[in-house]
Amino acid sequence: MNQLAPPARGLPLRWFTLAAMAMSTFIGTWDVSAPVVAVPAITRQFNVGVDSAVWVLTVESLMFAVPLALFGKLGDMFGHKRTYLISAGAFVIVTWLAASARGFGWLIFFRALQGLANAPGYAATMALIGSSFPLAERGRAMGFHGMAAALGWALGPILGGLIMLRYAWQALLWAEVPLMALAFVLAWRLMPDDAHASPELGPAAPRPVEARRAARPRFDLVGAVSLTISSLLLMFGLAQVGETGWTGGPTLALAGGFVALIGLFLYVERRHPAPFVPLSLFGNGRFSAAALFSAIQLTIMLAITLLVPVYLQEVNGVDPATAGLAVTMLSLARVVFAPVAGRLAEVLGPRLPTLAASGLLLLIALGFAVWLTPLTPGWLIFAAMFAAGAGVSFTRIPVNAAATHLVSPANLGLAMGVFSMVTFAGGSLGQTFFGALLRTLSGAGSAPLAAAARPDLLGAFTVSFAVVMGLAAAAGALGLLLPSRMWAEA
Repeated sequence: MNQLAPPARGLPLRWFTLAAMAMSTFIGTWDVSAPVVAVPAITRQFNVGVDSAVWVLTVESLMFAVPLALFGKLGDMFGHKRTYLISAGAFVIVTWLAASARGFGWLIFFRALQGLANAPGYAATMALIGSSFPLAERGRAMGFHGMAAALGWALGPILGGLIMLRYAWQALLWAEVPLMALAFVLAWRLMPDDAHASPELGPAAPRPVEARRAARPRFDLVGAVSLTISSLLLMFGLAQVGETGWTGGPTLALAGGFVALIGLFLYVERRHPAPFVPLSLFGNGRFSAAALFSAIQLTIMLAITLLVPVYLQEVNGVDPATAGLAVTMLSLARVVFAPVAGRLAEVLGPRLPTLAASGLLLLIALGFAVWLTPLTPGWLIFAAMFAAGAGVSFTRIPVNAAATHLVSPANLGLAMGVFSMVTFAGGSLGQTFFGALLRTLSGAGSAPLAAAARPDLLGAFTVSFAVVMGLAAAAGALGLLLPSRMWAEA
C-alpha cells in the first residue's frame, strides 16, 4: 500500500493529495493554454488556415471531454487512484509523440490522444475532491484546484510566448513530459488507496478483492460505447458545418450516426439493470442547469483567450510573448480570485456570485466589441483581461462546488464525468466555432488572418465579441436556477 501516514500536526493528508493532483491539473491546463500563442506559427509552418490550426487546441479538448463520463464511471467501479495513475502515465507517452510529430495530420492525431489520456485523471480528480473533502471544506478545495488550473492558464501563454522567442513552438509540448512524470510519482506516493476515505467522511474498511469484485455492478458496455461515440459524432458534425454547411454530405452522415446511436443509448438505459447513465440524473434540474452554465462559461473564457491574442498578433502585429501576456493577465486574476470564489460559495452560495460575474463578463465582451481597435492602449487591454479572469473565477468555482453535492455520493464519479464532459465539450466546440467565424467573416479562407482586408478583419472580431456577449447573457439566465446556498440541496 502506497499510502503515507497523515501528518500528526498541520494539514490533513487530503490536502497534500490535492496538491499532487493539482500539479497534473496545471499541466493539463498548460497543454491547452500555451499553444494558443502558437496558432499563427502553426498556420505558417503547415500552410493551413486559422480554423484548421485551431484544431490543435480543439481536438485535444474534444477527446478530453467526450469520454469523461465513461472514465468517471470506470473510476467508480475500479478505483479513482488506479484510473488517475494510468492517465498520468499515458499522458507522458503521447505528449512525447505529439512533440515529435512531423506532419500536421500526425500532430492532430497525437493531440487527440493527449486529450484521451488526460481525461481519466481529471474525472478521478473531481470525484476524489467530492469524496475526500467534507462539504464545509469543498468550496476551498475546489478553489485550490481551480487556482492550479488558473496558474496553468496564467503561465502557459506568457512562458509559451517567451519560449517561442528562442525555440520552435513544439518546445511547449516537450516541457510537459518531465513535469507530468513528476506528478505521476507524487500521486503514487501521496494519494490514499481507493479503499480509504477522509476521516471526516468516515473510514472505508478495506475489503477482500473477491468482495470488491462481487460488489461491482455489471458494466453497461453498450450504453457507455453508444454515448461516447454519439457525443464524438455530434462534436465533429458541428465542426464539419464550417466546411460543408448544414446540408453537406459529411455533416448529414455524422448527424445520422448521432441520431441512431443516441436512440440506441436511450433504449438501453431504460432497460439495463445498472445503466451507464441513470436517466434520473438529467431529471435533476439544478444539476442540468449547472452543467449547461459551466459549458457556456468555459466557452466564454476560451473565446476570449483565443480572440484577444490572435487579434494582437494578426491585427496589431505584436510578438507571441506580448500576446501571451494578455492571456496571462486573465489567468493571474483566476489565481488570485479562485480561493476567494470557493470560500464565497461556501458563505453566500453559488447563485449570487455567478450572477454578478456573468454580468461582468457581458460588460467586458461589450467593451472588446466596441472599443478594441489598433489604437487601444495595451494597459487597457490587460486590465480588461484581468477583470475577465475575476469574472471567470466567480462563475466557474461556485458552480463546480455546487455540482458535487447536487447528486448522490454513489454516482459522484459518473455525475462529475457527465458534468465535465458537457463543460469541456461545449467549450471546445465554442473555440472551433469562433475559429470558423473569424475565417468566414474575415474572408481569409485558408490564408493567415493577416492577409484579409483590414475592415473585414476588424468586423470579424467585433461580431465575435458580440456573440460572446450573448453567451454571457444566456449564462446569467441559467444562473438563476442554481441553488442559493451550498447546503440547500445537500
